[in-house]
Amino acid sequence: MSQKIILKGRGVSPGYGEGGALVAKSPIAISGVGIEVETGTFRWKGHELNDISMKDKILIMPTGLGYSGGDWALYAMKSIYGTSPKAIACMKVDLFTASGAILSDIPLVDRLEKNICEVAETGDYIRVDGLKGIVEIIKDQAEIEKVQKQKKIQKIGQEPIFETSISLSDEEKMMVAGEYGEGVRKCMNYLIKLGEAFDAEKMVPIASAHPAACGYRVAGEGAVRFLEWLAQNGNTVRVPATTNPTCVDHERWEKVMKLPEHFYQNQMRMNQAFIKLGFVSTYFCSPYWSYIAPKFGEHVAWGEHNAVCYANSVLGARTNFEAHATAIPAAITGRIPAYGLHLVKNRKAQAIVRVETEMKNPTDWMCLGLYVGKILFDRIPVFVDLPRMISNRQLRDLVSSVGPPFGKIPMLHIEGVTPEAPSLKAAFHGKIPKDVETIVVGRQQLEEARVMVSTSKSKKIDLVTLGCPYYCIEDIKEVAGLIEGKKIHPEVQLWMWTDAGTRTVAENMGLLSIIEKAGGHILTDTCAMACPLDQCSQGFKNIVTDSAKTAGFISQGGRIGVYMGSMEECIETALSGKWRGHKN
Repeated sequence: MSQKIILKGRGVSPGYGEGGALVAKSPIAISGVGIEVETGTFRWKGHELNDISMKDKILIMPTGLGYSGGDWALYAMKSIYGTSPKAIACMKVDLFTASGAILSDIPLVDRLEKNICEVAETGDYIRVDGLKGIVEIIKDQAEIEKVQKQKKIQKIGQEPIFETSISLSDEEKMMVAGEYGEGVRKCMNYLIKLGEAFDAEKMVPIASAHPAACGYRVAGEGAVRFLEWLAQNGNTVRVPATTNPTCVDHERWEKVMKLPEHFYQNQMRMNQAFIKLGFVSTYFCSPYWSYIAPKFGEHVAWGEHNAVCYANSVLGARTNFEAHATAIPAAITGRIPAYGLHLVKNRKAQAIVRVETEMKNPTDWMCLGLYVGKILFDRIPVFVDLPRMISNRQLRDLVSSVGPPFGKIPMLHIEGVTPEAPSLKAAFHGKIPKDVETIVVGRQQLEEARVMVSTSKSKKIDLVTLGCPYYCIEDIKEVAGLIEGKKIHPEVQLWMWTDAGTRTVAENMGLLSIIEKAGGHILTDTCAMACPLDQCSQGFKNIVTDSAKTAGFISQGGRIGVYMGSMEECIETALSGKWRGHKN
């Protein structure tokens, strides 16, 4: 093999970077909870790069598993902590990595002519030209030592004249020209670069925006500073925009959650910036149940996965699983690049899921999503042989569990149920491919999925957490019925997550009193995914949850043990203090 290899690809984020290679053979979770931004270290249990820092390296990977706050993590590492990679090269860029690189001015090249993960090795010297789309790999040690002494210096001058292949309206051109201010100009330029990375031909107006990483724990200091900069420069949203859960319950963070004060203080900074920008302080992960529920065919810019999948699948709206930084510029400009699921041609089914077991309870619906998400990752399934009468709660549980951390399916069809799948043929836009993949799910597969996210080794439980996505009033009513007249074990905390409005309804109905009398708590504004459970002074070591998403992320984090069970099993655990196992 030649000691110097030049690969041609496509520049996604311009700029130049060189340094030692850090090569991953498998996709990387670019995530706000999977990267320690202060050091640039990966914290993803089971991954080959776990506990390794990417600081000052050339990060090479097949693609990114873009998840919660991954783009904000890259932004913070570059702009605040100086721990980012000098450049990134991959075979196919994901939305979160592209977003973070563009926002942070980290050079990025993808679509390389050869598989760079096979050609390059950790320790090689790499040069990345993000403008020309070229990656140079140097393997000879003597040559590496030579180039390290004669590093190229990136020329920094005036910003080049803005050019784009994307068709822009007159108003969009005015945004690019800065006629609406520097904040709008920066946001539009970011969106255009992102659109170019995914072959968009135009921008489309959106009806609403809902960014996902609205909590300080996931989004971090980088997001706060970006939001504060936008707010201080007088920018406001152009469309209705709402906020996702934060990292604290704003009233109960200290006495119930027992979190360090800095989480609350920094969260308040973030909240204030959102409010100044015109976002509505819903702190709610299910905007499809609020006033911004989109109509069939409307374009929106949403980042919370369960909301994205529900909007696309159940409502027939149009949104990608937006990177967490993306929904904010979209709200400021009222635009989003037209690619992915904004285009009808990309919304057809890509696989069939045949369900050959009765769906008995919410756990079954979540395990179905877990199993399918793990296999298909981001491909669109059409489910067959499910009941034709499916409740909103069941749909919520299914769409929420086909996403992170094991998959990121942005849309699904259910034959005869969802609006774009009145028939199996309609789900495939008229013709079912002969070689289409078919997945069969029975009781055994559902159990495999549940076991996959149940990683604890201890039967002694510290915390029982219910609701992800947030509990609705029917869920809370069921819990109250199970717990009325009983007492939570003195060594166990029982926390339920919902929005402030639903908590008020529960209080008015007397349900809150029943739950608190038993020793439980209904928390708002945050959730088990957004809050730093490992920072609570109770020192939680083992958790039981009824949420596939919560169990999945905790199992991957590796710091806290977790079991996934039904609502009834969770309540039984809260009362006894011990996990007694799953009941099929």
